[in-house]
Amino acid sequence: MRQFLSTHLPDDSATRVAYRVSRPGQDPSLHGVWWPRSNDLGAELPAVIASLDSRGFRTEWVSFSRKTWSSTGQQLLIAGRIIRVASYRAIDPNMVSLSGRDGRARIDLLVVPPDSHPETAARAFARIVDWDNRITASDVLTAAEAGWADAEDSDALLTWPMAQAVPS
Repeated sequence: MRQFLSTHLPDDSATRVAYRVSRPGQDPSLHGVWWPRSNDLGAELPAVIASLDSRGFRTEWVSFSRKTWSSTGQQLLIAGRIIRVASYRAIDPNMVSLSGRDGRARIDLLVVPPDSHPETAARAFARIVDWDNRITASDVLTAAEAGWADAEDSDALLTWPMAQAVPS
């Protein structure tokens, strides 16, 4: 069973996470974007899991790159339940993957580094929520850092709600 998230932006600006609106039958390379405040997964993950819980997605597993996050144990107690976590060398270092109980439902989030400039984060958020996003997390981040902007309206990023919602 595939789960699709549907939200209106801005989304969870206090948590600094936004999810794509998915079309039925579409399998995007990334389902959302997250800008944590630190590299401490144990401290940052509860807010994202609470956000997904409120949308009906029950996270059971979290996979992440050991290059990006400080070490955690193999389990975290979050929202009154055990969340299993695993680090891998092969996963994109700019992505976190959250899986549901049956392992088939999965949410892949681009992770914007905590020390990123707010404009870089806003560009990454704008790119991920784009309907036609089909590139990897690292490619999105590279483009955002290089100043990627919508060719039709480059000023839109500065007025987009997420740019205003995140502290500089």
